[in-house]
Amino acid sequence: MLYAFYPELTSTNDEAKRLYQSGVGLPVCLVSECQVKGRGSHGRSWYSDGPEGLYYSLLLRPTFFSHGRTAQYVYRSAFLVGQVIYQLTGLSVTIKRPNDLLVSGKKVCGILLETGIGSGSERPDYVIIGVGLNLNQSFFPDDISQLATSLRLVSGQQYSKDLFISALTRELGYVFERD
Repeated sequence: MLYAFYPELTSTNDEAKRLYQSGVGLPVCLVSECQVKGRGSHGRSWYSDGPEGLYYSLLLRPTFFSHGRTAQYVYRSAFLVGQVIYQLTGLSVTIKRPNDLLVSGKKVCGILLETGIGSGSERPDYVIIGVGLNLNQSFFPDDISQLATSLRLVSGQQYSKDLFISALTRELGYVFERD
């Protein structure tokens, strides 16, 4: 597995696509300290300004994939991220379908799944599981402060990005191993 760390990107998912197009071997784990155009589903933006959050993408070649089950893959990814959060923090996570994770009723994480499909292929050439996790932020801009929180704000503890990166990479690698 290749690990790629960046001080700043437009988004980790965008960089994952660029790396795939450059011919890099898969899988690849990408992490950025800051995203200037972090995004969620339906073109929404994701607040990712600064190193307190975890901005992460896992670029994989899926073993199995059914286009009719994309929502299930997103849910499976969210479930696994929720398990990682619980294992590392003890905090209970609620999944708000299709791709948000809540702690104490506020958004703490979003999942963005993207695929790249070659012509005539039944299965995508690649899948990107993007994770925006509010890890150690101590505040949010006014426009999202009532909707978002961080693991630090809820628990009062600071968390290691490296532990989350390791656990997410281990767990998310199984999303497409079986259908």
